[in-house]
Formats: sequence, C-alpha cells, structure tokens
Amino acid sequence: MQQPNDPAHSLLGSDSLTGIYTFDGRGGLTVDDTITEIYTSASVQNTEAPYTQSVNETSSGQYKVEADGSVTITFGVTGNTLNGPFAGSTFSIDQFVLSVRPSPDNKTLLVTSTEQVVSTLTFNGLMVPFICSDSGTAVRVGL
Repeated sequence: MQQPNDPAHSLLGSDSLTGIYTFDGRGGLTVDDTITEIYTSASVQNTEAPYTQSVNETSSGQYKVEADGSVTITFGVTGNTLNGPFAGSTFSIDQFVLSVRPSPDNKTLLVTSTEQVVSTLTFNGLMVPFICSDSGTAVRVGL
C-alpha cells in the first residue's frame, strides 16, 4: 500500500472532471479538461487545507487495447490553477495510468486506477511525490 511520507504536508482530495479525451485510432491520446477539486488535510499537523480550486489541464499520451477489451491509458498532465488559494500557479504530473472498460450495458465507460503509481507533481518549481487513485464514469456526449 502506498502512503504519504510526510503526513504534515499530505492532502486528501476529491474532484469532478469535465473534458474531452481524443483517441486517434493509432495509440495516441490527447486530453483537454477542467477539474474542480476539494482538498482536506491528511493529518492534524497539516494547516494547508481545506480548500477548493479549479484547474485546466492539457495532456497527451498513449493508449493500448488489451486482450480482454479494456483500454490502458498512460499520459502526463500540464495545467494551470484557475481559482482558489493557488490561482495562477502552473503544475505538471509526469504520469497517470488508467484502465477503461465498457459498463455492463455498454452505455458508459468505467475508468479506474488499476495500479497505484507514484507520480511526480511539479508545482511552481517544487517537485513532490503524488499518488492518485481514480475511479469514474465516462459518458459520450454528441459527435
């Protein structure tokens, strides 16, 4: 199990994402999204939270269709903070790994983190370990 190595500066968060994931049919992926995030302290020693913010992210990466029909997505993220206590800040995350599979009724896609990857978050020049566990539902909207 992955856990923070500095509880005094660790946060727990939840977010809501709206965006477009574009698969090019050849294994390439681009992402443009906006995320609303809510953070709280992971320990009583942390006085940096709670807070909320919105961020805009752009990404590129790869996807691979697995033998079981699921899709593994690997990508990095760059973005900027739109509001909240860090408004105007820029950041990057070197890697996310997600698994995507159709729901039982084939009407939505189920998105999860199947492996806990310790990524590197670079925030205003400071590099820190970052662990993200994702789960969600992707809904196709128009074409």
